[in-house]
Amino acid sequence: MTKEFEITENSLKVKTIRLLNSVENEIPFESITSVITRYRETNNVLTLIAALGFICCACAIISHFFVSGGSTIEDIGIYSALFVSLVFLIGLTYTNNVNIKLLTGHSIHFLARSPNQVMVNQYIQKVFDQQKQYLIRRYIYADTDSSHEQLTTNLKWLWERNIINETEWHQLRQELLHKSSQDKIIGFKFNA
Repeated sequence: MTKEFEITENSLKVKTIRLLNSVENEIPFESITSVITRYRETNNVLTLIAALGFICCACAIISHFFVSGGSTIEDIGIYSALFVSLVFLIGLTYTNNVNIKLLTGHSIHFLARSPNQVMVNQYIQKVFDQQKQYLIRRYIYADTDSSHEQLTTNLKWLWERNIINETEWHQLRQELLHKSSQDKIIGFKFNA
């Protein structure tokens, strides 16, 4: 399976390519949260085979000591070598995963070392930076006819979702207060 990511102006496109098909999803920046989870995942098939190897090794040792004509030392060595090699393979094939949670409960899955951990972390930061720019542009600066109350609500929404930090919140709030004091006057002016 291969994944291709593309950052657009207002979304993240994810293309998942499998052996027989491919699926493309476009995830709007509004749906992406700031929640990141990191975890390690092992190969389940190798883990199951290693567990069976351990059981075989234990049975060979027990039969060697407690059953007349039981397992030989060579049998124990073969099962032990199989078990150790499988544990080594499990250690080599585990994957570091990074998930970005979506508002829908789903997540965007990255392999933390593909191509390398530094590049993956930089790309995730780039996604968050583009998301921040887009959401601030869309919800704070785009609609000049929005009321001060609506813009303040939008600003609070951005802060609660951890899109902006407290310093940015105060800075944008000051800009909104300055802007609202210069709002256009609608109506008539009477000159006497």
